Amino acid sequence: MPELSHDAIVQTKLGGELQLVVFNTGKEDFGIDIMNVQEIIRMTNITKIPQSPHYIRGIINLRGKIIVVINLNVVMGMESSEHDENTRIIVQASMIPW
Repeated sequence: MPELSHDAIVQTKLGGELQLVVFNTGKEDFGIDIMNVQEIIRMTNITKIPQSPHYIRGIINLRGKIIVVINLNVVMGMESSEHDENTRIIVQASMIPW
């Protein structure tokens, strides 16, 4: 599961700026355009879904909305790890219809 590193601002090829939410999973750092992030929440209880694909950790209830939690380590072919106090859930903006 992701651990947040820091925010970053990078220059685009067209001379503009792109603000990223930077996180690490495994030993790698990744960035997501901040405009694609609805919010970042602390790890919470995740309800497992029977017979779901191995990369789906389960679902959470976020203020009445059901959110699917995906294990990025598994999706990216990395070793899955347990969460700790620094682990966060990054809620992708396009996943929530509000």
